[in-house]
Amino acid sequence: MISRRPRGRPSPSTKRPSPNRSPIRAFAKLSVYAIKYLLQSFIFGLVVIFSLIAAGVTQLSTFVIPAPFLASWDCQAVYIGGKLVTPTNIADVNAAITDLRDREKKFREAATAKKPGKVADLAEAVSLLGQSALDAYRDKAQEVAAVFTAETQKTVPASGLDPSID
Repeated sequence: MISRRPRGRPSPSTKRPSPNRSPIRAFAKLSVYAIKYLLQSFIFGLVVIFSLIAAGVTQLSTFVIPAPFLASWDCQAVYIGGKLVTPTNIADVNAAITDLRDREKKFREAATAKKPGKVADLAEAVSLLGQSALDAYRDKAQEVAAVFTAETQKTVPASGLDPSID
């Protein structure tokens, strides 16, 4: 049996695209804010490309957007994009924390070397090593805490600055 196509409908090969689905009409229906966003993204892309060509890829982390662009765009996407390419100092934070852990280990080992057996608590370790050893450790811990807070915006409680004796 031969199937028949219903009469009055064009075949798929002869069907023309609807004029309502054209890209120009779709763009014309966008809101003013969407068009402004697209234009801002395009201009920002051009600025970044020009800057890359002029300064090189290695200088992208020091790229600063001129104030007139920021004032005219009133869009924070540019600021966020700049923050994404800014190198962080997390490697410095990690190095400082590693150094502090080494100092804590040395403090603990020095206390256990002076007394046979286990040191009970921090007060006993201070009595064995002296207050200056604890003060030196706390100074370094406060420096590391300041760097950590500056990078992560999370404060370190003062009780967390003492070395553990466990």
